[in-house]
Amino acid sequence: MPGYSEMLAYVHVSTYRTWDDVGRFYWGLVKDQLRVTDDIRAAAQEAVKGIPANEELARIRAVYDFVVSRTRYVGLEFGINSFKPYPVETILARRFGDCKDKASLMHAMLESLGIDSRLTLLRMRRLGGIDASPASLAVFNHAILYVPAHDLFLDGTAEFHGSGELPGDDRGAEVLVIEPAGGSKFYRTPDATPSDNFDETRISAKLLPDGSAAMQVTGSARGAWTAELRRTFESADERQARAQEQLARAAFPNVKVTAVAVSDPHDIEKPFETRITATATGFANAKGAGLQFGPFGHRQSFVEAYAQLSKRSLPQRLPLAQRTVIESQIELPPGWTAMMPEGAREAGPQGAYEIAYTREAAKIVARLTLTLNGGVLQPPDYAAFRAFLGRLDDALQRRVEATPLAQTAAR
Repeated sequence: MPGYSEMLAYVHVSTYRTWDDVGRFYWGLVKDQLRVTDDIRAAAQEAVKGIPANEELARIRAVYDFVVSRTRYVGLEFGINSFKPYPVETILARRFGDCKDKASLMHAMLESLGIDSRLTLLRMRRLGGIDASPASLAVFNHAILYVPAHDLFLDGTAEFHGSGELPGDDRGAEVLVIEPAGGSKFYRTPDATPSDNFDETRISAKLLPDGSAAMQVTGSARGAWTAELRRTFESADERQARAQEQLARAAFPNVKVTAVAVSDPHDIEKPFETRITATATGFANAKGAGLQFGPFGHRQSFVEAYAQLSKRSLPQRLPLAQRTVIESQIELPPGWTAMMPEGAREAGPQGAYEIAYTREAAKIVARLTLTLNGGVLQPPDYAAFRAFLGRLDDALQRRVEATPLAQTAAR
């Protein structure tokens, strides 16, 4: 559910009159820590080596990648350093820092390249929103960076996240963008859209008469959750085991992975791609003289994942907006045919789905496109959302029925 400040009464007392007063105080506290030194300039030039000066967005991404990948997150928040970052040259030399340290280092490196940015105080979304008054420094628990020219927020602590993959707690979160000359602004970061978090999976399976299947599963993902995939598959020695765990949990319980290839987990500016070769016993179940199977595998119920309770009296914070596409191509055994289930489609306030089946020669092609809009679900809307997910679950339970042609002719 939403954070406590959206659910409970709270007392918030401050001596600041405006958010600009807070911004002026904070800038006065931190400005001397941001001085660009020769070491900062050298690090920035190293980060953008080979990137032309006119490709500003690429340079910003390179600096972000440097700070995220080559400095560790460590919080040493003692005394005034609970609010005040360490000097940027110290952060660079140590190669570690907390959120405000990393934001400050990015700020200084970008400044050395002639790129304007703003330190930004943030209240993580999980804590809940607050009223715009009174203004206070106490409400914030995180610090990131804002690049005005590109309307871009960057979180230096977000390991394995690309520069466009802002973590979920930074989305729809209250921020104070610190303006050095005054006029600091208090507002919310943009919520994620489904296109921000896109996951595409393609399954190519060769079905055998005993119900097993030889499979190749390819995936491409970008967005806030992609960081966990990159982290999971970082170790080459563990990739096969991790792939087997993920496939078994997601769709195919009796799977045996034989090969795994992934894109570079440290190349965080590109979608993360996987290619898994596997065999699955029990891909299809016997039915009469033939087989039946779900082309998308045995997936967790969406009702169980998102709407377990039969009713709610409190709001529910839904997962980040997302778009998922799964295409499954199942090659039938030679001399077999199949009956395909009816497709389904629906659109509503919380999302939309479409399930379609086609026949291509000896292959059954099934395609699921699912969009979930995220946000906060109010109790009066919960029953409709749960029913929407229930209809999606029912549609995904429909099975393809495959039989040998000789058996079909004998019916």
